[in-house]
Amino acid sequence: MRRLIRTPADMARIWNVTFEIIRAEGLLHTLLFVDLCNEWPGISCAPFFVNQPPELIWGGWHTAPSMQWLTESVRLVRAAFRRIPPIYSFNPNPAHAANADLAFLDLFEPHIWIAECNGGECYREVGHEFPLADPRGSYARQDKADKTYAARPGCWQNLVTTEIRTYSEVSRRHGKPLVTTKCWGAIDNEKNGPCSTGAG
Repeated sequence: MRRLIRTPADMARIWNVTFEIIRAEGLLHTLLFVDLCNEWPGISCAPFFVNQPPELIWGGWHTAPSMQWLTESVRLVRAAFRRIPPIYSFNPNPAHAANADLAFLDLFEPHIWIAECNGGECYREVGHEFPLADPRGSYARQDKADKTYAARPGCWQNLVTTEIRTYSEVSRRHGKPLVTTKCWGAIDNEKNGPCSTGAG
């Protein structure tokens, strides 16, 4: 179904229809904000969007084509439902987030992963011995991750704390409230490999 989405207007139309259903049930007032697409433009979340350059999928939200999509879809949702803050969550690079124009957002919602801190240190230490579909990999990574975390808990906690503070500063710079619904320790993706240290 998601692959039927072709334009920002398609995205907005689908959400606006959804909000009409919620309003008909008398529940529109329960929405604090709505993430129009989780971790835009990740390939499993937004398979319909082709970025430029195309390899910028996870974390590639800051490109010109992406920003055009984001601002237009948010504008169309906001025009129809003014009391619902429409946002997009990202896996952002702090430098990209600091320098981007986030005026179209009501909230800044970065997702923070311990596995991506310090240049992917966690990935390197835990390793990746099995394909994702092999259940032995989950057990092996869990065992390695537990030992990796236990050897230096303060270090891993400090990496996440530093990342949170960095994004707090970005939020202040833009004058946007900071909402983080994902601050993960466990991660396993095909591009970067696994990490399960820390607590999400």
